[in-house]
Amino acid sequence: MREQIYLTFETVTPLLLDGFHHPQSGQLRASSVIGILRFWLRALCGHNYSAADGAVFGARGIPSSVSLRMIRSNIPDKKPKFDDSVLYLACGLQRHRTVPEGASFQMCFSLNGDEQIKRLLFCALRALTLFGGLGARRRRGFGAVKISSDSPTELLPSYNTPEAIAESINSLIKEAETLSAQLNPNPSGDKKNLPSTSFANEETEIYVSRNIYTSPMEALAYAGGLLKNWRNYSHSRESRKDHDLVYEYARTGEIDNVPLRAIFGMPHHYFLRNLGEGKQASVTFEPAASNRRITRRASPLFISVVPLTDNRATLVFSLFRSQFMPRSVSIQVHGSIIKDKERTRLPFKIIGRHPSWLALLTFTDHLISSGEFFPIRRLEKHFREKPSDGG
Repeated sequence: MREQIYLTFETVTPLLLDGFHHPQSGQLRASSVIGILRFWLRALCGHNYSAADGAVFGARGIPSSVSLRMIRSNIPDKKPKFDDSVLYLACGLQRHRTVPEGASFQMCFSLNGDEQIKRLLFCALRALTLFGGLGARRRRGFGAVKISSDSPTELLPSYNTPEAIAESINSLIKEAETLSAQLNPNPSGDKKNLPSTSFANEETEIYVSRNIYTSPMEALAYAGGLLKNWRNYSHSRESRKDHDLVYEYARTGEIDNVPLRAIFGMPHHYFLRNLGEGKQASVTFEPAASNRRITRRASPLFISVVPLTDNRATLVFSLFRSQFMPRSVSIQVHGSIIKDKERTRLPFKIIGRHPSWLALLTFTDHLISSGEFFPIRRLEKHFREKPSDGG
């Protein structure tokens, strides 16, 4: 007999619906939610990820043990008004349909009655609330949710302090690894057999803010300001190097390297306002593998707004360091010079080098040196300075 579990999801930061809903009905896609839960289950289960994924959500020749249907999902949407720091994280998607914070919707999960499957599903749900969210820009704090059940359960804990979150993260990773190991008697210990986002990767780092913010939106705005200020030309040596590199390309059309900050994700855009003689420039770096459907690289840095009791919140930053892109994929650079509303194309360039991890590692160093964050997992300096595979 299948077990029916009804869960209520409440948005604590705006949920950007781009590609996450049915355009005609406006309803959230159950398949999109399942896809995100699969992502986090695979990240949690280490070398057992394939066995756990197949057992819970199905695989070729293996039926899914879990199905999901939306109960109430015609949730309100509006065009939001974000402050500059939140706009920086939204990266242009603020024009899309957006579910405001405080909206709620219900989902029904149908399980085959296996307790192990149930616990693994709830591990994925907990990871969703601790490290990510739903919808677009979920790696930048949008779509954070609070999940509750009509029947109280210890499988969905609430948090009062950042320290409680840290404790829950450690116990969650341990529980998922233990449960999934029972499904996979012969796991491979090879790092290459891990998914690109995996807590079992020794290079994964997790940081929790010591600050308690009065609301989730205050936490989101703070995260946006933190990232924006660090990447500002006047505050960061890495940003100045990137500016000079792109400026030289705009001036001469020549370039032989990629910006350090491209490691934060691609496409990577620049707009230079002061080239002299009334000229401006727009420059983009992106993967040169559209024929292989590799047109972007999502950020390996996850920013999560985690709700606390009494509508407060804190922040969790997670860095999943792995191969940035396949070694065979180059990076293409293109752009244009703008003067008097006329555009002149810059030379199209292909660069065989990938960005180093220096900019991201320097950013996480800043999190620690600021005193505002404490690490749950962090590599020793000697190992952090070694390049990750493909980096």
